[in-house]
Amino acid sequence: FREGQYYVPPPHPIPSTVPRPDYVSRPGGRPAPLPESTFAEAKQSEEIARMRRAGQLARNALRAAMAAAKVGVTSDDVDRAAHEVIVGAGAYPVGVGFHGFPRATCISPNEVACHGIPDERPLADGDIINVDVTCFLDGAYGDTSAMVLVGNVDPEGQHLVDVCKQCRDEAVALCQPGERFSSIGRVITEIAQSHGYSVCETFNGHFIGRELHMKPNVLHFFPNEMHELRMTPGQTFTIEPIINQGSKEVVVLGDGWSTVTKDGRRSAQWEHTVLITEDGHEVLTPL
Repeated sequence: FREGQYYVPPPHPIPSTVPRPDYVSRPGGRPAPLPESTFAEAKQSEEIARMRRAGQLARNALRAAMAAAKVGVTSDDVDRAAHEVIVGAGAYPVGVGFHGFPRATCISPNEVACHGIPDERPLADGDIINVDVTCFLDGAYGDTSAMVLVGNVDPEGQHLVDVCKQCRDEAVALCQPGERFSSIGRVITEIAQSHGYSVCETFNGHFIGRELHMKPNVLHFFPNEMHELRMTPGQTFTIEPIINQGSKEVVVLGDGWSTVTKDGRRSAQWEHTVLITEDGHEVLTPL
């Protein structure tokens, strides 16, 4: 990845009829602070229903982006595929303007751990890319991401992607009322380290609902300080581990967004939004 090597086109059109999230009209694209009462809040049934619809739309947009991601196609083209699904449903593509981000989605190839900006770089044979899609629909956020293997990916790259998905899926599987949030980081760390990989500690999951990022963060590493916080029915949050082949350390580049592994080795990430139910959990972004 070479910063600034390829042109970043402006975002694709968003119809004026699409309701805008609050941050679009705020300085720097920063959402308004939330009251402390929203910390680890449990949602009511009406908000959960809206979150379920937003999660399904984010999933649909992710599917379109994944289908578009082929050798020779640009990440701008992949971004367009997701963008069009979102605005076609009357929703807002959350990347556009969020803290000043320029595009609808984040597309992160190879050693880009997260927050890659879609540009005119053609996808190359052997790339592994993360596509991260978020939408705002009827006052609720849907957030999800997945890895795509572009063309013929080497076995080591395939293994990294598979292990990262296992980390996410086994962390999701343990979610239920009464479970400690620290268990998420424990199971992710155990799996990643058993394969010789590291867990990025710089970026983590988060509660989600009326805003994209709500407190607390959901930590993917272990040990962590979430030992006393337990899961409660109605809570909604993301699990989105970033697993690196080498060091856990990452560096944010000069564009303020693109985050690469410090050692230049590859990285993978998978994400779901999860709801805690009375007897377990529900994935709101099933792929």
